[in-house]
Amino acid sequence: MILGFDIGNTITKMGLFRKDSLVPLSVFRFPTGTATTSESLYATIIQLISSVRFASVSEHDVSGIAISSVVKEALDTYSILAKRYYSIEPFIINAAQSIITIDYEHPEMLGPDRIANTTAARRLYGKNCLIVDLGTATTFTMLREGSLIGGIIAPGVETAAKSLRANTSMLVDVPITRPPSVVGKNTYDCIRSGLFFGWISLLEGLVGKIIQSMGCEFSIVLTGGHSKSLAGHLSFPCTIDPLLTLKGVKAAWEGIL
Repeated sequence: MILGFDIGNTITKMGLFRKDSLVPLSVFRFPTGTATTSESLYATIIQLISSVRFASVSEHDVSGIAISSVVKEALDTYSILAKRYYSIEPFIINAAQSIITIDYEHPEMLGPDRIANTTAARRLYGKNCLIVDLGTATTFTMLREGSLIGGIIAPGVETAAKSLRANTSMLVDVPITRPPSVVGKNTYDCIRSGLFFGWISLLEGLVGKIIQSMGCEFSIVLTGGHSKSLAGHLSFPCTIDPLLTLKGVKAAWEGIL
């Protein structure tokens, strides 16, 4: 069994994989700041694995650990965990170990989640893909002829919502859902419209500009926390793959495209 970790700024996903599959048996989510020490992280993992309803799954079956982390401080904790409790040298996803060709200035600054996303997209969706990740940040990453050639980084919709709440005294907390109309008739729906339709417009506008600039056909893949809620309202065709990053973590560990 392989443990794959997608450590985001807000949420960490842990996937349990069989060696011969890119689709995890089970996926668990917990706040990134939950496990602050290798001891507490190990206790969390034991608890999560023990909750899996497969008789053949045990935490003693772990034979590989792969990690994508946009939080540098977390890497030490997870590396200690792998070595101390599993006697495993973890596979850390970064540009230096990428099986995807990277055509990017200062590749060492490229987020490992974007590397994982393009690794999975190359294997599952072809050589020409645009991956849109709707997480704490909204990232667009372009894969052309199998090479990661760059992209766009914008704020995430939840990040914008939190900033709006934190920096205004009279605005209310709202969910990221479609309001009754574009023009709100009350403050609650005005904020919902700004967030929901604002991000629909951001996605459609930037994807449109990328299409104009690329001069080639490509598949569009959406992932991240808000991919399902927003995808159905977009004017362009796309594939939704909420587990794309975790699949890329496993694919990178395998070293197979």
